Amino acid sequence: GFADQTKVVLKDLVKQKWVYVILACSLALLFIFCYYPAISSIALSFTDYTGANPSKQWNNFKNYVTIFTSMEAIRSFGNMLIFLLADIVTAIVPPLMFAFCLSIIRSKAYSKTARVLLFLPTILPSMATTLIWKFGIFGSSGALNTVVRWLTGNSDITVNFLFNNSWSLPSLIFMGFPWVGSYLIFYGAMMNIPSSYFEAAELEGCGLFKRFFKIDIPLITAQIKYVFIMSFIASVQNFGRVYTLTGGAYGTDIPINRMYSYLLAQDYGLAAAYATILFLFLLIATVFNLRMQTVERE
Repeated sequence: GFADQTKVVLKDLVKQKWVYVILACSLALLFIFCYYPAISSIALSFTDYTGANPSKQWNNFKNYVTIFTSMEAIRSFGNMLIFLLADIVTAIVPPLMFAFCLSIIRSKAYSKTARVLLFLPTILPSMATTLIWKFGIFGSSGALNTVVRWLTGNSDITVNFLFNNSWSLPSLIFMGFPWVGSYLIFYGAMMNIPSSYFEAAELEGCGLFKRFFKIDIPLITAQIKYVFIMSFIASVQNFGRVYTLTGGAYGTDIPINRMYSYLLAQDYGLAAAYATILFLFLLIATVFNLRMQTVERE
C-alpha cells in the first residue's frame, strides 16, 4: 500500500511540477524573511541582549517580568485596549451607516457623487493624512482651534489638543472623523443582496430601521467579520499614529511605541519581549475568531 501511495504522489508531483516549484519557492522565501526572523525574535526575548552586552545571555522570563511589573507598561497596554475598542467601533458602525444610506438613495447621481466624495480621502497617503490632522486640524492654527476661538470670541485662546494629558488620548481617537473607512466594502455587499428580499419586507410593512437590523446586517456578516479582523490587527500595530502625533507622551503610550523606544535604546531583548507579547495577543485573538466562525458554520 505504501509503494502504491508513493507512486501516486510522485506521479502527481511530475504532472504538476511547476505548481509545486512555485509553492516551494514561496514557502522558502516566507521561511527566510518571515518565519525565521519571528522565531529568532521570540528566542531573543529570553536574553539580555543589548548594544552594550551583545553576548545574548539567557535570562529566562526576566524581560517579561520587567514588562508586567512596570506601571508604565501596564498603562500602555490599557491605552492599547482603549484604542482597540475605539478603532473597531469606528471601523464598523459609521461605515455601516454610510453604506446603508447610500444603498437606499434613489437618485443615482446623488449616490455616485456621495460615493466619490467619501472615497477621495482614502487615496491620500497615510503619513500625509496624519500630518494634516497634526498641523491642519489639531495645530495651534488648525481647524479645531479656529472653531474654539470663534465660539468663545477670544482670538488669543489656544487649546493644546495633542500635548495635554486631558486631551491627547481623546484627540488621537477622534483622528479620522467621520470614519468613513471601509464603507465601500459594506456598500458593495449590500448592493449584492437580492432586491426580492427588500420588496418582500416592504410588502410586510418593514421599516428602514427594522430592515437594516433584520436583513442588511445579517446578510453581510462575512464582510463585517473581515473588517473586524483587519481593524483589530491594524489597531494593535498602529505605530505611526502615536509616534507621529505625540511620541507616546501625555498618556498616549502604547506597547508598540515602547518596543520601538527600547529598540532605539539598543535594549533588544526587552524590545523582542514586547514584540512577542503583541504577536501572541494577535495570534490568540485570530485563532479565537476563526474558531468562532468554524462553530457558526457547523
